[in-house]
Amino acid sequence: MINIPTDVFANILCRLPVKSLKRFQCVCKSWYELIKNPNFIIQHLHQYSNNKNVSENCLLFTHTTPCRCHPTHLEPADHVNSLYAYNIEEDVSLHLLDLPYRDEKLYLDIFGPCNGIYCLHHLRSIMLVNVALREFQVLVYSSSCNSWRKADDTVPSSVDVSIIKSSINTYVKGNFHWLAANFVPGDVTAYYRVLCFSMFDEVLHEMRLPSCLTVVQDSDSTFYELASYNGSLSLIVSPCKPQEQWFDVWVKQDYDDDDSWTKLLSIRLVAGIFKPMGFWRDGQFLLDDCSGQLVLYNPKAL
Repeated sequence: MINIPTDVFANILCRLPVKSLKRFQCVCKSWYELIKNPNFIIQHLHQYSNNKNVSENCLLFTHTTPCRCHPTHLEPADHVNSLYAYNIEEDVSLHLLDLPYRDEKLYLDIFGPCNGIYCLHHLRSIMLVNVALREFQVLVYSSSCNSWRKADDTVPSSVDVSIIKSSINTYVKGNFHWLAANFVPGDVTAYYRVLCFSMFDEVLHEMRLPSCLTVVQDSDSTFYELASYNGSLSLIVSPCKPQEQWFDVWVKQDYDDDDSWTKLLSIRLVAGIFKPMGFWRDGQFLLDDCSGQLVLYNPKAL
């Protein structure tokens, strides 16, 4: 084989899918060390994140529970936690991925992704799952010493809001974000904020929402959800009542400017289509309908 400079060879390999790289790391020791090198992994992640021609996979997490009102719907495994992979462009059938605690009778919380890694929480265990490699590790660790490390003094005295229990963390610009609020005792009014945790300096701070969305007189009437939209922090606003078929998408144009929130889209949905489950490339949405089917919505095609 003709000798190829290491940097050129790495550039070639980083354009290959993970499945191929897993095979190639068995060729020889030097290939294994290159593919396992953290710098190569970062290069491969960057290459795939910016390649719009790469076939996209969708991950679906489901939790099947017994239905007491319809006992005929019960299956032999009443409680099942499942994680599926689906190729949305090629319309490839779903296939089940190995998942720890799959048949446990407790719900698994799933967070992420962050650089392709998902975090699953079950009782007192926290798992990191690399879906591309189909591997999981029942451990949360510092990549340098493989152990827990407590971040002290991260909550400033000015932070006096509570994270909303149903809020999903969103990772954008090196920060994790949670929706939080102040609730007035005996009142349904809620004062919403965003809590941000910087992975760089490990400090928790608050971020303001658009002024028209900060105060909600009836917190049970409107649903807020944070998300990442084309690499920017976004907020999905939708009604809690199923008969109201609409949702708004707000995007923070400048991450460091709390006054840069802009309403990007205001969409009316057809009957039976619910709010977005997540965002796709090029501004597309994945929506859920009343029959459990997924709908891909492209606002640019209208």
